[in-house]
Amino acid sequence: MKIMAAVLLAGVPMLWSACTDAWDDHYGVYNPTGNASIWQNLTADEELANFVEVLSAIGCDQTLNSPQRHTIWAPKNMTAQQAAEIIDMFNADKEAGLKLEDNKAYIQFFQNQTALYDQSVSSLTDSIITMLNGKYMHLLGTDSKSGSLADIAFSDAVFCSNGIIYKTDAMQPFDANVREKLEMDGRFGVSRKSSEITFPYQNFVEMITSYDEYELDENASVPGGVVDGKTVYLDSVLYLYNDLLYEYGHIQREDSTYWVIAPTKEVWSQLYDKYIQYYVYDNSVPNSDSLSNEMACRNIIQGRFINASKENKYNRAPNDSLVNTQYYLRQSHNPRQDVYYKPFAANGVLNGLESIDCSNGKIYVDDQGVIDPHSTFFGRRDQDATYSRYIEVPKSSSGSEDAMVTRRMEYIVYGTTEQQAVDEDGNPVFDGEGYPVMETVETDEELKTYDYLQVTSKVDAEGTKIYYKIPNTLSNVYYNIYIVTTPTNTKKDQLPCWFQVEHSEKQENGAYSKSALYNNPNPVTSEGMSGDKAVANSDVILSCYKPEECYVADAAKVDTILIQTAVKYDYSGYGLDEGVVKLTIGSWESAPGAQRNVLYTSTLRLNEIIFIPFEEEADAIAAANDLDAFNDEILEAKKKKEN
Repeated sequence: MKIMAAVLLAGVPMLWSACTDAWDDHYGVYNPTGNASIWQNLTADEELANFVEVLSAIGCDQTLNSPQRHTIWAPKNMTAQQAAEIIDMFNADKEAGLKLEDNKAYIQFFQNQTALYDQSVSSLTDSIITMLNGKYMHLLGTDSKSGSLADIAFSDAVFCSNGIIYKTDAMQPFDANVREKLEMDGRFGVSRKSSEITFPYQNFVEMITSYDEYELDENASVPGGVVDGKTVYLDSVLYLYNDLLYEYGHIQREDSTYWVIAPTKEVWSQLYDKYIQYYVYDNSVPNSDSLSNEMACRNIIQGRFINASKENKYNRAPNDSLVNTQYYLRQSHNPRQDVYYKPFAANGVLNGLESIDCSNGKIYVDDQGVIDPHSTFFGRRDQDATYSRYIEVPKSSSGSEDAMVTRRMEYIVYGTTEQQAVDEDGNPVFDGEGYPVMETVETDEELKTYDYLQVTSKVDAEGTKIYYKIPNTLSNVYYNIYIVTTPTNTKKDQLPCWFQVEHSEKQENGAYSKSALYNNPNPVTSEGMSGDKAVANSDVILSCYKPEECYVADAAKVDTILIQTAVKYDYSGYGLDEGVVKLTIGSWESAPGAQRNVLYTSTLRLNEIIFIPFEEEADAIAAANDLDAFNDEILEAKKKKEN
């Protein structure tokens, strides 16, 4: 043991010396051997001539000559061709009007090779360095976990008066974020100068970059007084802003995590040719051609932006379901839109697509047109009947409103409900596959809350009507139209509601066509109607002047009524404040007045007006009367959304 101890003690000076060298390398105080700056040392090194040529063209000499300390990784073997490509990139962005800090060459090259302050590198280095562009470089020993900064020995360091130069064998690869990768990968198109962009956008990248513009940062700018009512700034600070990405997703930010289902140039062209027919505007719409192109392109990108961080928080797992960034903004009524169930399963939206990793998320290459338009802009549209923006109350010749309109929210009492069956001992009953056996039972429980608009005539002897201007309809598609009504919660007042529906639409000159009554695709009969007065009411309706123009809302349940099948509009109302379709709902003609409030009521209780689009007329006709499947699908989607 004494001999062993002596041997160990004898080796201590050698071990300590080796460790000390390494720690000195890592933590040593780097005193420059001369007063030369980073820029002066770079320009004096012939191995770095091409690197210096790029830095000079970009205008980095002042930065690297300044007192601010930097560490720069300088590639020794940079070729003249590489240098020329970077300079061309810089000049292109400069001509497009981009400031230096937004220039791709400046960000992807100079800032990607440079960090603030003195960054020491040795065999003991295990650290993450933040480069000037916000990207992270993880160094481990003399190697790099990300990038190509391998074999950086301490002897490769050049200590300068304002920082350190490390000479490397290659450029540090640029770890692009989603937006940067889209612009770098030619499959999604290329950006062009704003002055060169005309409608329609030719590709995904061109549309994104066309929304770039500089805006004034008033908080950071220095005001210098007011001239002609406007603030004049002595020092204006501008920042690059993109209104499109503000709406759909900040794919340019390193602190976000986004997935984008990016259409290739070929898919973009195919979808544009298909979608443009849905946005034909009448002659009264200003700049209608530009609006058509904008809307067609807007709806190509619908559903393609996914906030991956948010989906993990709000959904059970990305493998189960994903929602796009528009889901939370607009889908209060239709839970089927803007959600993708089982996205990676067979026939899922992401199944089989190439994925590209980015610094802040992923790009999925859509070379097939995988976004179903029915899940985005072409989906069923539920118009809330209580939404006042699209409601107009008829007025008399004196200017007073003819009807009393009240928004109400009540629990609706269903006559029956489903519950799990039980045996004679009170135990739940299951079928052979383990699923619960359900049975229908009578109930007076309050099962559902509905908003509805109640419209009542001010004069009891007269009929009731209300106008709805329907927004965002498409041209050249076939709509099935439904109205959802609710009964009163008071059983003694549960009378069927007799009503008619009148329609008009915009013509080529922008004026509405003459109103006409819709004919009921399902003429009224007593069959299937509920309520004590059902049969008598149908007899009254059938004996009135024009029974084919009559509809009856059930007295005892929430009723989804087919109003018209396969309606096609010549002009689009998409994106317009007023829309192009106007419906008048009420009971003002042919009403069997003597039976009012005895066998029926003219008081309207409207919950929703539903427009369901179809590309083909035959499909609209085939689906029109399948109300059970229609409602079951909605209920199932709502359950998935709630879970």
